[in-house]
Amino acid sequence: MKSSMQVIGYVLCSSTEQAADGLSIQAQREKIATWCELSGADLVDVVEYAGVSGAKRLVERPGGSRIAELLDARRAGVDAVVIV
Repeated sequence: MKSSMQVIGYVLCSSTEQAADGLSIQAQREKIATWCELSGADLVDVVEYAGVSGAKRLVERPGGSRIAELLDARRAGVDAVVIV
């Protein structure tokens, strides 16, 4: 029996302007890690994409189909995706 929720993080930064406003890939990673720590969740993977438009639906974004497959098949025992 697993002891905590298993999550995948998803970080996306579509522009250098976004990164300058504090929404950089690293800042998002840190926020997700902090949330996991405070929630007692295990961060098992982070899917990261830079320079990709946030206007696309998740499944249309790079890595979105990977997340959907992981959640659908529960191959990694993942319970949730954390997106900042």
